[in-house]
Amino acid sequence: MLPARTTIEKRIVKERQKIAELQLEIERSEAFVRGLQEALQILPKEKLGDYSKTRVQLRAGSDMGKAQKLISGAGRAMHLDEIIEGIGKTVTDQNRLSISGSLNKYVRKKAVFTRSAPNTFGLIAREPIKLPDTFGAETENDDMPYG
Repeated sequence: MLPARTTIEKRIVKERQKIAELQLEIERSEAFVRGLQEALQILPKEKLGDYSKTRVQLRAGSDMGKAQKLISGAGRAMHLDEIIEGIGKTVTDQNRLSISGSLNKYVRKKAVFTRSAPNTFGLIAREPIKLPDTFGAETENDDMPYG
């Protein structure tokens, strides 16, 4: 059995090694965050309340989600009556008012839908931002400290 002093000294060495490993991990994480911050500077800034630059997710089962899927599948703008029938509703004044009101809400926000003619709606075309496939992936140099 080792004397108490030797046991404690070995424990101190072991804990200092753990601290050194954790400090290295912190340095790596900080470098990664700096890289992400630099990537953010490259991207255009988005204004709060400007929905035209953000992706709006519509609920899949909602009327607007169905309309988005329908127009996307058609590949063209569609008249309101076509949209109403395409989402499985009957063309009534109430349905026309409800669906056109909802579509126009998104048109005013410049999100998801556009109006190409009276009562004719299409989808906003947007190019997705493509990041490299290696973005955020670990590299073979990840064991090197960053400074």
